[in-house]
Amino acid sequence: MMLILGGVYVNLRWLTTRRDPLLPQSPPSWLPTNPFIGLDALHLAAFVILIELIVSLSASLLLHTEIMDDDPITQISMLLEGIAIPIAAYVFIRFTLKHRGVTWRQAFTPVRRDASHIIRFGLHGFLAMLPITIAFSLAATVALHHMGLDVHAQPVIELLGDANFPTYLRISISLMALFTAPIVEELVFRGIALPGLMKHTSTTFAVIAVSAIFALIHFHLPSAPALFIIALACSIAYLKTGNILIPILMHATFNGTTLASLLIQGFE
Repeated sequence: MMLILGGVYVNLRWLTTRRDPLLPQSPPSWLPTNPFIGLDALHLAAFVILIELIVSLSASLLLHTEIMDDDPITQISMLLEGIAIPIAAYVFIRFTLKHRGVTWRQAFTPVRRDASHIIRFGLHGFLAMLPITIAFSLAATVALHHMGLDVHAQPVIELLGDANFPTYLRISISLMALFTAPIVEELVFRGIALPGLMKHTSTTFAVIAVSAIFALIHFHLPSAPALFIIALACSIAYLKTGNILIPILMHATFNGTTLASLLIQGFE
């Protein structure tokens, strides 16, 4: 509740003191130096899907040959995907940057920010998006209930809340949620897809499109509105600051808050 109230205060303060529009009316000055184009996001998506297919097919093969039971295979498959996808993204990004003669800093943090600014802006951004995210999540839950549809938490949330779920996997998934997922997803969606699409469309369309895709790829309808707001806030933060570390911090703090709430519920 304190975090929600803090978010409301940050939003009210921003609305009453800021004069600039929510989205920049013209592309940011650093956009022309960004090395990525729209096709890069599609190529990266195809590469990641290929890695996922290899992991899934390997797991299915082991299950088909009855070398291992279903539960261990599913758990190992989840762990391998969590390891393989970040590695695939890293290899793709590193190859692309090397091919185009651009450093990681030039590509993802074109505007230098000191650590205090990154932490301050990242935490303020997290607080600002929190009450809006919760409101959209509650609205989606109520709407789905009225439509007669069952509302379940995301599968990974249900697994973390399962007392029979292996501890090593619970720790692995928690670490991925805190570090791997925010870094990889922000690099891909905000660092590559967003500027790449902005070179072909308007800023507003690019932000909305990338945020919608981010929400849909999680394949969980009840969470889609909240995920869209998170992606929207991270996209705006990146365009405003020109530093990918800020949306990464926002994303990681949100995931950490979710994990903390699950942990508190487990003790109750």
